[in-house]
Amino acid sequence: MEENETVPCFVLKLPLRVDSAGRCLFARDFEYARNLRNATLNTVLKKDRAMKQSAKWKEICELPKGPERNKKFQEIRKEYGLSSANDFEKILKEHAEKSGRKKQLNSNLGQIIADDLYRSYTDWLFHKKGRPRFRGRNRGLHSLRGKNNATGVVWKHEERSVRYGKKLYKAVIDPKDRYVQEALADPKDPSKPRRVRYCALVRKQIRGKEVLYVHLVLDGVPPTRTIPAPKEECIGIDPSLRTMTCVHSNGAVAKIDISAPEEDAKEVRRLQKAMDRSRRATNPENYNENGTVKKGSHKWVCSKHYLALKAKLADMRRRSVETRRNIHGRVIRILVGSAGTIKVEENNWKALQKGRYGKSVLSGAPSEFIERLRRTAESAGSKVILVNPRKLKPSQHDPMSGTFMKHELWERRCRLGDTSFFVDRDVMAALNLLHADVTTNSYDSEALARALQTSKQYWLDASVVVELKTANRTSEREQRRFLRRGLKSVSVERLHPHSFLRGVGPRSLASGAIVSDACPEEASSDADDGQERPPTSETL
Repeated sequence: MEENETVPCFVLKLPLRVDSAGRCLFARDFEYARNLRNATLNTVLKKDRAMKQSAKWKEICELPKGPERNKKFQEIRKEYGLSSANDFEKILKEHAEKSGRKKQLNSNLGQIIADDLYRSYTDWLFHKKGRPRFRGRNRGLHSLRGKNNATGVVWKHEERSVRYGKKLYKAVIDPKDRYVQEALADPKDPSKPRRVRYCALVRKQIRGKEVLYVHLVLDGVPPTRTIPAPKEECIGIDPSLRTMTCVHSNGAVAKIDISAPEEDAKEVRRLQKAMDRSRRATNPENYNENGTVKKGSHKWVCSKHYLALKAKLADMRRRSVETRRNIHGRVIRILVGSAGTIKVEENNWKALQKGRYGKSVLSGAPSEFIERLRRTAESAGSKVILVNPRKLKPSQHDPMSGTFMKHELWERRCRLGDTSFFVDRDVMAALNLLHADVTTNSYDSEALARALQTSKQYWLDASVVVELKTANRTSEREQRRFLRRGLKSVSVERLHPHSFLRGVGPRSLASGAIVSDACPEEASSDADDGQERPPTSETL
């Protein structure tokens, strides 16, 4: 079975126990693979330059677009040896033979390097992506993988080790880790090992030290760490750059912060300034008198002090990314254990990242969160529905009156119909998604009215809905200040699977689990005495 098969698979990452001799071996092979890759890319770019400067290529470019023109382009690429991944593999083998170290790197590992280069080259040629880049010594290669589990990097299940070359390297596995034990065992017969498609050796810099991992690509779906909820339970999610606003079918509401804690801005700035001073001191010939960098290419000399600062800054960023992934995983497990049907608004995160929200998208990584949520729900038997907001317009639909009204970006609260009640804008969008029919692109008005009536008292106590009795008599400045205040987000540490969206109604929110700070004049008069009152159509 080839690696492009349609059978589902997942990746299991395990650290390796490597001695000093093994580290020298891996460092030598990673460096040799980097040199092979750069040499192959250099030859490819030379052939590509000669091909595009030829008269035949220019004649083909003048032809009208169509199948005949594409066929001639394919012929000239074949003539120059750039038409398939096999051509790239031949170039890499030639460089390996000329180096005199052909047997140092397994042929399967070299084929994967050539295949990755061919994929990058075709993306540059056909899909208008960036030109393939060379890997410098400081950047290097970070992974080596094979095509199967037969040669190159081989996983030995009995020894729980990886065979590379002629040596075995033990994987660090906690015997109490049930997830790893279930992932390595065959789901049909736990006494047998699960099939491994191929392995990859990955190296990372953690706190200034190099750590080696093995990534096992295993057949099947990964074991679930939570018990999935039935599909009758539903959640509507309005994604933002750093938060996810969730509304459960039982009325529970939460705005969850999925971003990692912000790095110490002062420490980051201090490191960047120190790096800049070090680089200016070691490369004074690359700067003008006014302090700007001279035009053209330069050779930059990096001191040991500069490399130490760079490693420290990179480790800070690495910790931030790992913390964010941990937060995503915890929130996803809570959501999958709370509802079997999850409706999420679909957004173009790439466009937001290219615009003015690059840092916010980097901090929260909403696209990665939704993709992980989709994969986890699929493996658990749940369902994630991506809703196109162009027709439904959940942020503009008033769930009480059924009308649509555009709001400014700074407006975080929206009026419910003609009443004096205002609801958080993200909560309103998530509520609309919860009761939306994706097939007909319409809303269930009766279900929306029922949800507002039954949850009104609890949403008032949690400041999800806020009453402003003097809305028509307040000044414009005070009203804008009121509308700017939305429901505050909470961290994942404040969410518990047993009290959040798990068969528990919105009463848990009213008890103070997720209550944002509201001004005294914004509190509801219905909650002054602390007693529950049945909601009526007159109060909402």
